[in-house]
Amino acid sequence: MSTKQSGRFFVDNFVAFLVLGSLILTSSLASGKALLPKYNMTPTAIMKRIKPIGEVYISDAPKVTQMHHKTDSISRGEEVVIDFCNRCHVAGLMHSPKLGKSKDWAPRLKKGIPTLHDHAIHGLNKMPARGGKKA
Repeated sequence: MSTKQSGRFFVDNFVAFLVLGSLILTSSLASGKALLPKYNMTPTAIMKRIKPIGEVYISDAPKVTQMHHKTDSISRGEEVVIDFCNRCHVAGLMHSPKLGKSKDWAPRLKKGIPTLHDHAIHGLNKMPARGGKKA
C-alpha cells in the first residue's frame, strides 16, 4: 500500500467513524429525551408538591416541678427520701446502694446507724449533703 493509498484509507475510515458516531449520538439523545417525563407544572403547583409534611412549633420549655408527697401518712424523713434520695438510690447510680436491697446496704449498716446518719447529713464521696437539698 502506498502512502497516498494509506492516507486515503485513513481519511475514509475516519469520516465513516465520525458519521457513525454522530448517528449513534443523535439517536441516543433522541431516545433519551423520549424517555424523560414532560413537566409543565406551574411554580405554585411545584411549591405545593414539595411543601413540608408537617410543621414544628417551638415554644417555651415546660416547667418541671418536683413532686412533693405531702400526706399525713409519711414522715418528714420519707418525704426527703422520696424527693431527693430516690434520684440515685432507686437506680443505683454511682454505685449507690439501691433502696430495698439489703445486700447493698449490709456493708454500710456494719459501720453503724450513727455513721449512716452522718453520711446522709454531711454527704459522702459523690453523694451531696442532705441528698442535695439546701438546708
